[in-house]
Amino acid sequence: MTKTTQERIEAMAKKRNLEGLYLEPDRQTIEEGVNLMIKIAMEMIAKKKTKTSSDEDTFTRQGGDHGQ
Repeated sequence: MTKTTQERIEAMAKKRNLEGLYLEPDRQTIEEGVNLMIKIAMEMIAKKKTKTSSDEDTFTRQGGDHGQ
């Protein structure tokens, strides 16, 4: 029985999965990058929350939201 291209690709993918996609140093580098991206995202969220709060305070002080 001959293997189809799809079967060959699946066999290669399975082999790579068993071997691990990345070497340990690569995993560490990727993990550090992910952690940095999370840190940056959290800082951006914190800044946006601070800005939103100050915008709401300004709106209220300027007499906004009378009907509520």
